[in-house]
Amino acid sequence: MKLDRLEPLYNKKLASLGDAIVNFLASASLTLARTRPVGVKVSDRVLDKVFRKSCLSGIGLPRGYRGADIVEAFFGYMWLKGLLNLEHSIDFLAEEIRGGSSLEEAFSRLIDELLAC
Repeated sequence: MKLDRLEPLYNKKLASLGDAIVNFLASASLTLARTRPVGVKVSDRVLDKVFRKSCLSGIGLPRGYRGADIVEAFFGYMWLKGLLNLEHSIDFLAEEIRGGSSLEEAFSRLIDELLAC
């Protein structure tokens, strides 16, 4: 996927779907990394940092949008289009976390890998 084709990310309904996907990915990967059940709600503050640290920041923010909205819409879009392998994403995030990365760093790296940038 190329950054110039990410106009669908300016979609609040897609961000709402992506919110659930992000929370699932975070909870599942933290469960694997910590070897005990974990359920989390990833805050907009964390997702804003993910946006700034990832290559998604290159698309800019239209008025009325936060970085968190774009990150959530990205994961919603990727899942709807069949471009997000949940098992791979969970394993990737868990490995990053086990290696000492924060959740925001792990998500930033996952986005960069998915966008190949």
